[in-house]
Amino acid sequence: MRAPELTNLFATIDYQFDSYLNHLKKRQNREFDLSWLLKDSNRIFYPDYITFNSIGSSKMKSRLNTYLSRLAPVLWNLYVTPKVLYPIVDAIKDRYIPKILKPESRAVIHQLSLDLHGFLTDKIEFNLRSLRMSTYSDFFMFMFNTFTAIQTHFDAPDPYRHDKDEQNSRCLAIIHQLSEDLDGHDQKDLIMLYLLARSNWIDSVEKNALDFLDQLEFECSHLPEHMDDIDYYVNKSHFNPDIFLKKLKKKRHILYESDNAGEIVFDLFYIQCLLDKGHHITLCAKRRPVMNDITLEEVLVLIDAPVFSGLKTHYLNQSFSIIAHNSNITGKYPETISQEYKDAYAQHDFVVLKGQGNFHTLPQSCLVNQTPIHYRYKKPHIHIMGIKAQLIHICLKTHHNFTNYPPIQECYLNGNHSVGNR
Repeated sequence: MRAPELTNLFATIDYQFDSYLNHLKKRQNREFDLSWLLKDSNRIFYPDYITFNSIGSSKMKSRLNTYLSRLAPVLWNLYVTPKVLYPIVDAIKDRYIPKILKPESRAVIHQLSLDLHGFLTDKIEFNLRSLRMSTYSDFFMFMFNTFTAIQTHFDAPDPYRHDKDEQNSRCLAIIHQLSEDLDGHDQKDLIMLYLLARSNWIDSVEKNALDFLDQLEFECSHLPEHMDDIDYYVNKSHFNPDIFLKKLKKKRHILYESDNAGEIVFDLFYIQCLLDKGHHITLCAKRRPVMNDITLEEVLVLIDAPVFSGLKTHYLNQSFSIIAHNSNITGKYPETISQEYKDAYAQHDFVVLKGQGNFHTLPQSCLVNQTPIHYRYKKPHIHIMGIKAQLIHICLKTHHNFTNYPPIQECYLNGNHSVGNR
């Protein structure tokens, strides 16, 4: 029996789930205008690499998933929900609810976790056929809206605020020392591009995010003299700094999309270096807190740090600007993105996309009913991230052509090869 005081909360979550289903219907009806983003905007755009009815760790399992969803939906339910959706629901119950409601009593956390788990399980099973063409990004959008509803209902503070403050503080100390060590270094660009990817592990979703900072401090203290970690990637096709560096031979206008707290400090330091060389850069951050993703307000605080005095000058001179989009998700939701972001996309030469969320939500292609749909974007994209999740690994294996597929826990820097080529 659900507690009476949770009735309004679950009404809000129910509304969010209906909005999620309605968004999927609008996509199939081609109601979203993505002409600002795609060269071939008449086709349906899916903000991820795989739909739920195409998920599979191998081609055989992916095909089985698709055929079961069409021909035997009851069997498909037994196949896909335990492997795809229930693990997400379990993670919400076991990890995110306790994180959001730390000040609350254990009894409230336990009851809410049970109620939400049962609610979502029933919703998924009842609407499973409608979810066949959903992507992970779509489902995560619903889940992040659910987190927001829970925070609002209990008037809970940002659960990642303390993590973000510590991550930013410790990375500012690292950059303060690194800026001196790299001054005049002939491999400064290469070192920084490596650190842009390496710092992507500062992710509060990862269980050892704060422990990783100790490791990063050690690595940075040795990097200028010892390049072994970077040399490891010399012949790796999934880490290709030249794709970025060749674009910088001319003065460019760059749209740079941030990801995590802590990581942003490395982004800002390299952005400052690029601005000093005459490039113009617009940094995009979140407008509202989403896990430990950096927000526009937090960036404005960071650029007042002494190590970013040059960056602040560029900001005042308007060669550096900061915008936010209205997506309440890791990465972004192109179908409902703000006009400010659309305008910025049109005005810049290329886009740097940090993190796994941006990798998912601006995919190179999507596997739909066993047919790969390739996307041709109007601007070149450069993705920089750490390969941390099994799903990312599957997407790289099924949609990208590498001589050797990159393993989990490696750095990734590569371009979107679908631009203008298909």
